[in-house]
Amino acid sequence: MVHASRARFIWLDPSESLSQNTIMSQLQYPKEPIAIVGSACRFAGGANSPNALWELLKYPRDVLSAIPPTRFNTTKFYHPDGLHSGTSNVQHSYLLDEDHRLFDAAFFGVKSVEATAIDPQQRILLEIAYEALEAAGIPMEGVRGSNTGVYVGLMVEEYSKILGVDILNIPDYFASGTARNNISNRISYFFDLNGPSMTIDTACSSSLVALHQAVLSLRAGEIDGALVAGANLILAPEQYVVSSKLRMLSPSGRSRMWDAKADGYGRGDGLGVLVLKNLSRAIADGDDVECIIRETGVNQDGRTKGLMMPNPKAQVDLIRNTYKKAGLSLENPQDRPQFFECKFGVLLIHPVILSVRVYPLKHA
Repeated sequence: MVHASRARFIWLDPSESLSQNTIMSQLQYPKEPIAIVGSACRFAGGANSPNALWELLKYPRDVLSAIPPTRFNTTKFYHPDGLHSGTSNVQHSYLLDEDHRLFDAAFFGVKSVEATAIDPQQRILLEIAYEALEAAGIPMEGVRGSNTGVYVGLMVEEYSKILGVDILNIPDYFASGTARNNISNRISYFFDLNGPSMTIDTACSSSLVALHQAVLSLRAGEIDGALVAGANLILAPEQYVVSSKLRMLSPSGRSRMWDAKADGYGRGDGLGVLVLKNLSRAIADGDDVECIIRETGVNQDGRTKGLMMPNPKAQVDLIRNTYKKAGLSLENPQDRPQFFECKFGVLLIHPVILSVRVYPLKHA
């Protein structure tokens, strides 16, 4: 497993910008902080904007839903025994409310014959990237031809499985429409961005690693700005089937983190885009700063008891090293972190994750 860490800050309310005093105080550190100046997202429960997502986090409600026929026919792939051949024991997930098939092809200059072959993750990220730039107050002509990088975290791509079932009628634009590299390249193409454009897959940490790469490029002066994105859209049954065989999924579709009833994790949709600049540039441009990133870090587990088993020491080292690079101290109560967990929901892994979070604080 590849792990990524981000050391402070996170915005407290997306409807507000950070105060000028808070922003200016960050410029004293050796490594220039990175400013998030725009954001947009799509999540389950109608969380189609950062404000809506924040409201969902403040006032939690159950957004689990049955997998609809517009995704796939669960009755054909369901069996209560998760180990049954060719089936899964899951019928519910955390899914977008909107119809993922809808797309304004004309607005994005895409022919209808091509649009049907484009992965919905590509289509939705185009829309969200536009919204994120709009939230940042940056018009399209303001980024056209600019040295802006695009970094997308993507773990699963399922649309090619759907289109590839009927090989005799495979779409003309199948190759470009489902290629993983094009989930980032299509954004660069539409907005005419000339910076690096890459799609990154490090499993659950893909989006954080994409963010890390953008931060490195900004600090190295390779780019003037960045769009950082992550996408996960459930479209096909195969991932349910193979994950059920590994006993990774909760039959109820729910993740019960830190719960004695934990029996696997729940899958869900999620797409988001951040607009990044160096803090000094954001100040010079008069941008509203939503969030400041002081430091990021990445490492790997190395050899453990199993390919998918975490390494507590590696994760502890990552937290400590990232905090140290950020000029923060785990001994200082004001610098103590808030952790946002990937809800794995597997009892075997819970003690490992908890020990990783507690150990650096107890032994700071």
